[in-house]
Amino acid sequence: MKKRTELDERQLWQRGNVFKHAFVFLIAALALEALCKAFGVTWAQGPWEAILLIWGSVALCWWEFILRDINPMGRSQKTFFFAMGLCGLCMVVMELASLAAGRGPLLEEGMITSGGAITLTGCLMASILAVYLAKSFREKRRPAGDED
Repeated sequence: MKKRTELDERQLWQRGNVFKHAFVFLIAALALEALCKAFGVTWAQGPWEAILLIWGSVALCWWEFILRDINPMGRSQKTFFFAMGLCGLCMVVMELASLAAGRGPLLEEGMITSGGAITLTGCLMASILAVYLAKSFREKRRPAGDED
């Protein structure tokens, strides 16, 4: 199988750290969710609690990949960021349009509804593109040879 990218030793080490950070975040979030359940607090309807925790962990991974200049997908990574961000924006716009049409609230009885969870998931997806664009803009504005 043909490799899409070659990561150097530093990038491989940092990629491992990224996955470690996402795993620790996910474990901590699951522990907090279990604590909420123990006290009878439900913060999202149905399976959306777990889905939002997973998407939070995935977004954390991609943000760190972008900020640390790790490219596990090679050249296609830029296309992936734009596809992910545009899909997220579409999700947010569609949910806000359905909210305006009176389909249902984003919060109900102190819990995130499915519409609210889809909106948050879309925001997490769009944030991946936002972080990529912000990093790209910052690198273009930085003078050549300026290392922090």
